[in-house]
Amino acid sequence: SNKKYWDGKIKKNVERDLETDIYLVNQGIAVLRLWEHEIKNDINSCYKKLNKLINATKNN
Repeated sequence: SNKKYWDGKIKKNVERDLETDIYLVNQGIAVLRLWEHEIKNDINSCYKKLNKLINATKNN
């Protein structure tokens, strides 16, 4: 595979995700990003993260 290509692509994706998160938070939108492997490997942890976010937004 082309390591240079994938390293650059992943870096750009991470930067884009961060910019998107900042924009959404500035709009008053809570952001929770879950990766497919997290959901497949530990759904309970994902549920806890979601529940924590919901409870935090209820209190604001």
